[in-house]
Parts: sequence; C-alpha cells; structure tokens
Amino acid sequence: MCAQWRSNVWLVVELMVVSVVLWYVNDYIFVRTAENLQDEGFDPAEVYLVKYRVGDVPDGADTDSLTVAWAGELGRRIASRPDVECWSLDEYSTPYFRSNYGTSLYDVADSTASLGSSASLKVSMRLGFVTPGYFSVLRIGGINGETPAQMDSIIAAGKVILSENVVYHEEPGARRGRPVAGELIGRRYIIDGVKRPVEAGALMKPQLRSTYESVRLSAQVYVPYGLFAYCSEPDLLVRLKEGASASKFIADLTGPESGIYSVGGLYLSGVQPLDAVRRASAAEEGRTVNVHILAVIFLLLNVFLGLLGSFWFRTQRRTQEIAVRMVAGARRRQVMARMISEALLLLVIATVPALCIDFMAGRAELLSTWEGSSFSMMRLWIAGAITFVQMAVMVVTGTALPAWKAMRISPSTALQCE
Repeated sequence: MCAQWRSNVWLVVELMVVSVVLWYVNDYIFVRTAENLQDEGFDPAEVYLVKYRVGDVPDGADTDSLTVAWAGELGRRIASRPDVECWSLDEYSTPYFRSNYGTSLYDVADSTASLGSSASLKVSMRLGFVTPGYFSVLRIGGINGETPAQMDSIIAAGKVILSENVVYHEEPGARRGRPVAGELIGRRYIIDGVKRPVEAGALMKPQLRSTYESVRLSAQVYVPYGLFAYCSEPDLLVRLKEGASASKFIADLTGPESGIYSVGGLYLSGVQPLDAVRRASAAEEGRTVNVHILAVIFLLLNVFLGLLGSFWFRTQRRTQEIAVRMVAGARRRQVMARMISEALLLLVIATVPALCIDFMAGRAELLSTWEGSSFSMMRLWIAGAITFVQMAVMVVTGTALPAWKAMRISPSTALQCE
C-alpha cells in the first residue's frame, strides 16, 4: 500500500470531504427523527377539538363573556352523551397550535410585595388557561405521581401547574440560587396577565407545542381559566370513552340533528381529531423534512456510486498483485481480508480530520437547533458513528466486489502482461 501512497492520499482527501458532507446531513436527520420520537407529555388519542362559530349577540351584551358561557354550556351538553368521557375549555393550551402567548413568572417571598425588591426567580414561559377536566382529557399526570384527576382538582382549587423545565429558563439578571424543580411546588408567584398571585400546586412534564420542535424549548404554566382577564373564544376539547364510535360522534355533532347542541348564538361548525390537528400543523414543515430526506437519499446514492467507482478502480489496478499473492499460496479469504482492511484503514485515517471539521462546524452554530442548542458532543458522536457505518458499507462493497472478481481470474491470465 505504501507504493500507492499518492493515490491513497487523494483517496483519503475524498473520503474526508464525503464524510463531512454525510455527517452534516445525518445530523439533520437525527435531529428531525429525535423530534418525532420525543415524549409529547400528553395523550392525543381519542381527543377531539369541537369547533364552533358565534352568530348574533344581543345589543349591549359582552360578546366575550357570552361566548365563554355558551361554550361552557355546549361542553356540558356534549358531556351528557354516553360516549363522552370528559371535556374541558382552554385558551392558548390546545396542543399543536404553537401558541406564543408568553409571560414572566416571579417567585416572591411575600405575594403582596413589590416585584422589584422581592423577585428571586424570574422566568419567561408560555402561558395557558384551562378549566378542570383539561388534564383528564389529555391524560396529563404530575411528575410526582399525581393522576390527571388530581391535577384537575389542583386547577379547581385555584392553583397553577408548572412544567418541570421551568428551572432551565431563568432569565439573565435574575438573582441566583434558584430552587430545583421539586422545590417549586407550594411557592407563590406573580404572573403577568393573571389577576392575582397564585400558588404552584404540581409539576408536569413539558408539553409539546409543535411536532418539529424540542419539547424542552419552552417552559409552561397552566393557570385556572377564571383567572384570565381577557377570556374570549376558548377551545373545547372532548375525550371519548374507550371503544366509542368516533364516526358516530362526529356525525351526530355535524349532521342534521346537530342543532340540539346550539346554545344562544353559538353554533357547531365541525369536529376535528387532535391527530388531524397535529398533521395539519406539521404539514408544511413535514414537507420540508421530506424534501431533505429525498435529497439525502439522492446524495447517498451518488456518494455510494462515487466511492464504489473509486475503490473498484483502485482494486482492479491491483489485479496482478492479487494474482501474485494467490500464486504465492495466499488463500482467497486472506487476500480479501487484506484488501478490505487496507480500505477501512484509509477510511479511519480520513475520519479523524473529518470529525475535527464536524466539531468546528458544530461550534460555529451551523447546525439545526435541538434542545436549545445547535451542538453537543452526543450529536457529534451519534452522527459520526452513522456516517462511519454508511461509508464503511460503501468502501467494503467497492473493494470486495472487484477483489472477488479479480480472484476468479486465473493467475496465469492475470500475469500474462508481466
């Protein structure tokens, strides 16, 4: 192999460039795959979003207050059906709607004190308002073993529920010495947009806002619906009982007899499974991801053919060397092992500088963001291992096939030109 060092140097350079490109696309695929496999924090199966529209409102009436009251009555009428398990109203809390309604949460020793002097923990987080029943509908439990029903009772008692990743989202400039997640329960907080100071009653897992987003990217606080100062058109979520007919439920609420569920000036306009909401919200970004995946497949095919050709040509040039080794008594297995080991050694040599380039690309923030960061050593090694395996398959294939073909040629024929 030393006699061919010039061609080997260029082959190492080629392998290094290909490794860097493949590592970049493998990292992208890893991030998108991890996003799809992450724990959403809730169970969307058998949950339906009931849509409605508001018509005429009496002159002088408060449209927002009437809408909330009508939506509540609509939920109670639907809940009287034998196939409905539970229901809830919420604003800025329905999954997959990518709500950006945010707030700041202040932990204060005295809830009546001014924010400027008492604030010991300030966190930016996503704010949502829910009625009792929300946690049962989405089957969200507490991290300390609280059942969804217990979480609903906490909301009914006027307390708020925080996601456990609140401690990761402290704002710069807030006083240090923040509590760990378990110490957040029982503390009182002032929340922008909420009528009065509130107490944290439980912690939950972070709730997924979007399919293609790390679930840890945003902290959340769920506040009792009655504490929201600007209630307008709440979302109505319904969970069906196990084994209930979804098609019958949708047909009853959208068919000719749907008028029995009309309340005041509020009319049903549709029922949408939460899974359909998820697909619709992720459709555009999903198409982008699919395009990238197709591009990756096309790239892999071209890289495979390119490396296959390079190693095929390299091995065929050594046909006479293979013949000499076989004449000298080497077995086919030994010759094949030597050829493959040489090719893999070149790949290992190329991988070392390629990983250094990958590391610098990651530190330069050139990658997709995942869990609030565009780089981590875990991603470097995972994408690096996948890339190495892919290239090893290409290199071994490009070496083994022509070597196997060369070994089938009679040594006398291969040496005729000598």
